Amino acid sequence: GPGAGSGGGRDSGSSSGDRNMPVAVGVGVGLVVLGLVCFALGTIPTMILATLVVGVAGFEYFSAVREVGYNPATLLGLLALVGLMVGPALFGLAAYPAVLAIIARGAMIWFLLVSPGEGSVPNLGITLLGIIWIGVLGSFAGLFLGLGDVVADRNGFDSNPGIGVLIAAVIAAVSHDIGGFFIGRQIGRTPLSEASPNKTQEGFAGGIIASLVVTFIVVSFISPIGDSIVETFVFALLCAIAAPIGDLSESFVKRDLGIKDMGSVLPGHGGVLDRFDSMLFVLPVAYLVTIPLGIWSV
Repeated sequence: GPGAGSGGGRDSGSSSGDRNMPVAVGVGVGLVVLGLVCFALGTIPTMILATLVVGVAGFEYFSAVREVGYNPATLLGLLALVGLMVGPALFGLAAYPAVLAIIARGAMIWFLLVSPGEGSVPNLGITLLGIIWIGVLGSFAGLFLGLGDVVADRNGFDSNPGIGVLIAAVIAAVSHDIGGFFIGRQIGRTPLSEASPNKTQEGFAGGIIASLVVTFIVVSFISPIGDSIVETFVFALLCAIAAPIGDLSESFVKRDLGIKDMGSVLPGHGGVLDRFDSMLFVLPVAYLVTIPLGIWSV
């Protein structure tokens, strides 16, 4: 999530010891303001921002794996990420089989004709990992916005309810990152896992609790999710649990690749993927939780 730090630990991806906190906080606030402006402007600006975030995160990933010796199909991967954002936004769930089929065939053809040779299978796998991890999980932002537009049109709403769900998902991820970072920094003592040795159990728990409390409070005032206390609590709880899993998933990938950050485009934060890793796991959970609430019944 685009918060002040990844959830759950003493360094949260970038070492807290060498982090310029005023710069990090300033960049974090700037990201929040940019998001709020796009949300206020409506579906198209929000969609452009979401696609840009996914695209930059994907570019960071493909660049990182290339630096450690892999040869991913970067161009194909970036086109796939855009297709996964735009397809569901325009055609809903029906877009996934078609888009994924095109991606699978395109990737096989790429390493058959464009970049054949030794290591093609590992490079194919590393390419598809980036597409599925960043593209498929991130595409739920586009799915929210597209389905929300349909709901708004059919029910005569003035605004896209998908933006409300997206805001709720962002809040869950951001509050986890901020809560986990500061709680882990203040009282973190017990290492969490080998995948992310600088994160602590105290920060992990703190991030989940912060996300649960903040999301529950804020979402209670956001329609259509906040109509029921029980539904709001379930939404907040499941999103709060998903956030640290996304954070730890990126940590184990970076640890296996032997890198500290996926990028450096955000001063004090690392790369875009470093800040939106938890968000990638929150988005699908937010969608699956809101199905039984009837938000997407069109």
